[in-house]
Amino acid sequence: MTPAVRLRLLLLAVLCLPACESASTGDLHGVLYFAAGQYLGELRLATGDAVPAAHLGDVQLLRVSALDNDELLLSVWDRRPGRPPFRIERYDVARGGTSMLMEGRSAHYLRDGHLIVFDHGQALLAVTRRNVKNERIRIQAYGYQEAAPFIPLGNDAVLYRAPDGVLHRFDAGTLQSVALPALSEVCPLQGAVWIDDRNSLVCRTRSTAESEPVYRLVSLEGGIGEALALPAGRDFRAVAHLADQQVLILNEVRSRRFDRRLRYPVWGYDLSSGRLYAIHEDQYLGDTGVYRSRRQ
Repeated sequence: MTPAVRLRLLLLAVLCLPACESASTGDLHGVLYFAAGQYLGELRLATGDAVPAAHLGDVQLLRVSALDNDELLLSVWDRRPGRPPFRIERYDVARGGTSMLMEGRSAHYLRDGHLIVFDHGQALLAVTRRNVKNERIRIQAYGYQEAAPFIPLGNDAVLYRAPDGVLHRFDAGTLQSVALPALSEVCPLQGAVWIDDRNSLVCRTRSTAESEPVYRLVSLEGGIGEALALPAGRDFRAVAHLADQQVLILNEVRSRRFDRRLRYPVWGYDLSSGRLYAIHEDQYLGDTGVYRSRRQ
């Protein structure tokens, strides 16, 4: 990790751009864990502070996902000889230690079925958490080293894109997949986040009258709902949903005018009121983040 990236992790500033309403991060609580090179990052939502939660050694952290309240799933890349290049590790938040679970590129835990769904490199697989060496369930085959794009749908299902482009819902209870062709037409998986109490995704969709994608609520059946009241002409990407606060965490991509360097403001969007909270002026959060309220 470069010194500049490490410095960004330690920034304490909070910036409220003119487009946001008069809301502060003091209205939020909890932390968001995210991937930051060799570090597990922790964004403290009440203050906007981004700090290293752990140094993981000579590996690159690619993705963070939820396991239990005190544990996370870490997807890491290791270039050292004699080690699996891509693996899934379990991280103990309280004690700070990691342990390898399996080889794989990314993983999500479905608590209702006690299943870990993961990208093995040639297939999307599922295995029971109690014994990750048990017989594995093949959900979808992919080509060699072809990525398996998928996101969790709450605690009982994942949404994945098959090689033919069609989205499917895999259910942890039935161990069956159902094709969702209508959703496939309107919802790209990148930047999509499940909103459990709305039984919908937030997806970047585009109508024939719009020149750029707009975030909207979209049902699994492909029904397009209300648009989020985000400023036009800005590049936002949803990272996580704070279910107990009804807030969506967004990373924005902005280019500085004088040197064209990209920066990544972090925002919270209140799904009930449409208010936009400024959380951090420049912190890249990666593809996913894991929220912990610390009030559990």
